Amino acid sequence: MPDLGTHLSLFLLRSWLDPETVLKTGRSALRKFIAEHASGNHPHSGPFVEKLVEGLRQAAQQAQALHGRHVDFEELQIEVALEIDVVLSKLATIAALEHRIAALYDELDPKSLLKSIPGVGQHLAPTILGVLHTVQRFRSERHIRGFCGLFPKRADSGGIERPGQQITQSGNDRVKRALMLAADAARRTDPNWRKFIGSS
Repeated sequence: MPDLGTHLSLFLLRSWLDPETVLKTGRSALRKFIAEHASGNHPHSGPFVEKLVEGLRQAAQQAQALHGRHVDFEELQIEVALEIDVVLSKLATIAALEHRIAALYDELDPKSLLKSIPGVGQHLAPTILGVLHTVQRFRSERHIRGFCGLFPKRADSGGIERPGQQITQSGNDRVKRALMLAADAARRTDPNWRKFIGSS
């Protein structure tokens, strides 16, 4: 099956865990089920579907040969279906939240200026904007740097800031994490940023 995190895999497990049910069902019915629940990059027909149908039937045969009648697959199917219903409900909630967050972000940053910064995408931009809200909240650049925890630790001798020192532990944890992830994404995807940020 595809990655177990995909909707297609979840729906397959929800309905076709019982090997006896799989083997009693015709290939055309399995193809139709896959076509109805395929999403994203999964094709609705063709070699991908045929291979998946054949794989399901082979897995069912192997499960029967291995477990025989020692496993009550009918009861197991009910239990798995209930658990997957919980997962699907949570995924639907997350999708609704992401849709609402995207709409609010578009209101606050209609030109998507924050998203245009290397490493900042559709997930990090709303986080940064949600925490900072507006630069008018801050008295100066130094103030916003302090809020984000972007000051290096001071050296023990004289309290002097020197290049290469670790960043202080102070500052807002949510925005610091978002900025760190953005810097790491930029470093991994853009050679110029990798030279600027470093390879570690």
